[in-house]
Amino acid sequence: MKFSLRWFLICFFGAGLLTQFNNCDIYSDRSTLDSLSSTSCLDENCPEGDQDMLELSTVPSVSVYTSDSGVDLGGDCNEGGFSINQVYWDVIQNSSSIISCSGTGNSCGMCVNGRFKMYVNFGGRPPSRDMQIRVEIKGYDVNNVEYTNPLLASKTIQVRIY
Repeated sequence: MKFSLRWFLICFFGAGLLTQFNNCDIYSDRSTLDSLSSTSCLDENCPEGDQDMLELSTVPSVSVYTSDSGVDLGGDCNEGGFSINQVYWDVIQNSSSIISCSGTGNSCGMCVNGRFKMYVNFGGRPPSRDMQIRVEIKGYDVNNVEYTNPLLASKTIQVRIY
């Protein structure tokens, strides 16, 4: 009797443990996941984007060492329903842009599934206390017309030195 109870409990808790790894939410359905992804849409039947929905959310400051050549940035974003989007960055020092992602070898980011991540290169300059990083998301329609939201699509991040 004791052996059968022990065997039953092991099977019962083992089955309970295995069900924890069975994804029963909407994200386990591959078709739902595909509909949430950012894809390029290049014909007239694409849904139109809403520039009022373009938005970035990121940290107010980043801490770096003076020896750092750049910093990884990321955060939440809303691509506003645009089929193509880009997250741009500029490193600003003394109120002027010293390097941006549009420069050679500096890649911009992209909003994918509500998140963005990118590497911001300081352009060979050591970080300083008067340095800021401005990030901005822009959406593009099928005719490559650029849209932005002046209130929510741009953020300025202070650079703090260790």
